Amino acid sequence: SFGQENWDIAKGSDDLIWWSERDGWGHLYRFGADGTLKNQVESGSYVVDRLFRVDSATRLTPPAVYFTAWGKGSDFLYYSHLYRVNADGSGTTPLTPEAGDHGITFTPKGPYFIDTHTEIDKAPVITLRSATDGKVIMELQRGDIELLRNVGWRPPEIIKVKARDGVTDLWGLMYKPSTFDSTRSYPILDHIY
Repeated sequence: SFGQENWDIAKGSDDLIWWSERDGWGHLYRFGADGTLKNQVESGSYVVDRLFRVDSATRLTPPAVYFTAWGKGSDFLYYSHLYRVNADGSGTTPLTPEAGDHGITFTPKGPYFIDTHTEIDKAPVITLRSATDGKVIMELQRGDIELLRNVGWRPPEIIKVKARDGVTDLWGLMYKPSTFDSTRSYPILDHIY
């Protein structure tokens, strides 16, 4: 669960939502008060990064579950996106469908969240969004990377290579020197995690 407390109980309910790798991927499961597994909340070839909350304030039955996941969607494997799903596994809704990584902070009250959205070659954009449908309410701040570019900064490139088994895809970022010359050779430094 990547150091997060990835479990929650909806107020007024005996359902416990718990993160587990029961099917080989990190997913969310709903258990009853007696410890009986009721259902897997979501599934697929991706990893749930964080369970943010089980929202009983919406009065939905079953309650809405908010989580971020890596690899769910078509962009870079390590970009995180926010989703809402009903605890019974129905009604999965992407709340941050734009390509890029989404850092999420829920507001203490009200159905809103702050989304810090960025891609590896773009400045971050911070918006206030609806937790119901992900609609942007307003832009709060926009970053600027022109000064970095003016001093020679080059964004990394997304790369995908095959593992030693020749089958498994490995994703990463390649950082090249700001004075990169394609006619020269360079050492490769591999930094894992």
